[in-house]
Amino acid sequence: MRTVIFSHQTSGQLAYKSANTPKARKNEVVVKIIASSLNPHDWKYHNSLRFITKIPLFTWDFKLGHDLAGVVVEVGSNVKQYKPGDEVYSMALKPGAFSEYAAIDQRMVAKKPQTLSFVEAGSIPMISLTALQFFKMADLQSGEQVLINGGSGGVGHVAIQIAKAKGAHVTTVCSSRNTELVQSLGADAVIDYTQEDVYQCGKRFDVVFDTIGNMTLRQSKPILKGNGRFLATTPNATVVANAVLSQLLVTEQNQDGNGNCPA
Repeated sequence: MRTVIFSHQTSGQLAYKSANTPKARKNEVVVKIIASSLNPHDWKYHNSLRFITKIPLFTWDFKLGHDLAGVVVEVGSNVKQYKPGDEVYSMALKPGAFSEYAAIDQRMVAKKPQTLSFVEAGSIPMISLTALQFFKMADLQSGEQVLINGGSGGVGHVAIQIAKAKGAHVTTVCSSRNTELVQSLGADAVIDYTQEDVYQCGKRFDVVFDTIGNMTLRQSKPILKGNGRFLATTPNATVVANAVLSQLLVTEQNQDGNGNCPA
């Protein structure tokens, strides 16, 4: 089979390479891949490792791709839920979806809905699981006010739909050209970042979900409610530092003079 790799031999550039078709271990299924998708994680992973490929000592191949959709061609001895011929989609735990075949842990596979094409199914696992996991961490409740920064992006456009399904009131930030799109997905209010400063919107939210990476917890304090939660899919050093500092300040404020938290 062919797979996409980058290595010292390819000078860090993506290239096709011939490889053996994988065999299913006892808890795996082998999928003939029909569609896959490129996520920000993939190009960031590639960029972060390209410097290693310049070192002759490191000769191994790096693979890319996690999202995929295709048809099962082989199952392991412990796999009972799937059989050859099943149409499935998956977010593989390890990169390698930019290949003709992949062996995947059965826990990371689901049957493809008949209403989705292979291309559609192969484009949604990572962004959907990301949005769902972040809202689970935030313990999003029905009736809460949510701000989604980047509502027309990959994670953002799924986050709008999940938040609405959970009964939240959704405000999203995007450009005017995408207003119609986010409204069609369920957004209740739209802030055009080219015309309005989100920090001056006059609203306070239970959850601020930054899918872009240009907001911080400290900046978001004026638009967060007292028990508000700040989420960021791509936290930079400033976001992490501000989160730690804010937590330390909250802890200090909640302690008495002896360093003990009040009962």
